[in-house]
Amino acid sequence: FVGRETVKIAELGQYPAILPATGTYTRQLVENTFAEYGVTPKSVIDTNYLETIKMLVSVGMGWSILPSTMLDETIVSYQVDHFNIVRQLGTVTHVRYTLSNAAVAMQELIYTSSGDNGG
Repeated sequence: FVGRETVKIAELGQYPAILPATGTYTRQLVENTFAEYGVTPKSVIDTNYLETIKMLVSVGMGWSILPSTMLDETIVSYQVDHFNIVRQLGTVTHVRYTLSNAAVAMQELIYTSSGDNGG
């Protein structure tokens, strides 16, 4: 893929994948998208630790899907045609307990960063 900005799902299917464990949301998104195109990854290494996934990718063991915040000079990022993962994340609190100042600050940071109003 050297010198390219995008790759096709069928091309990724020819190489080993390093993905979160079966049953995780990210794994389901990848498998469902690949299935839509009739593609099965060549082989899969399972691990739920993002740092482990990143390290395995950086030493050439395969490809993966990682948050953009994990990108650095040790790995190369490509856009994949017809593949766009968007995850909706949120916070959960107990209605009977008051949040600590640290928890309130964390929620405010999350909402500010995401553009959400906290509702």
